[in-house]
Amino acid sequence: MSTRSEWVTAVVLVAVGVLIGGVIGGLAAAVAVTIGLWRDYRVVAAVALVALIVAALLTAFEAPATAEPADYLFDFALDRPLAAQVGRIAGVFVLVAVVLAAIRERAPSSTAHDTTSEGEGTPG
Repeated sequence: MSTRSEWVTAVVLVAVGVLIGGVIGGLAAAVAVTIGLWRDYRVVAAVALVALIVAALLTAFEAPATAEPADYLFDFALDRPLAAQVGRIAGVFVLVAVVLAAIRERAPSSTAHDTTSEGEGTPG
């Protein structure tokens, strides 16, 4: 990280990660920010996709399915704590990927010097 805005972005994202997922969410955000600034936000998004797949597999295998649909509404995450935590981590990675993509892919500032002119190239 070289600029002050990257440091501020990293700190804010880690703080949001802590709010979403506790200490593990903060660590996940720190890892995601490091990957995103070191490599690319697309890598962070790919890791989030893999984490979502792992969470889905853990959901299916961590606890047996119950017969009553009402149980899914209240005890679903409580019965599958590992799947829930991996899902939170995936959510943090998605958040970091979206924020980094928004920062890197935004349109240039309107105050930037424009090298083209509207009247340029038209017959006079």
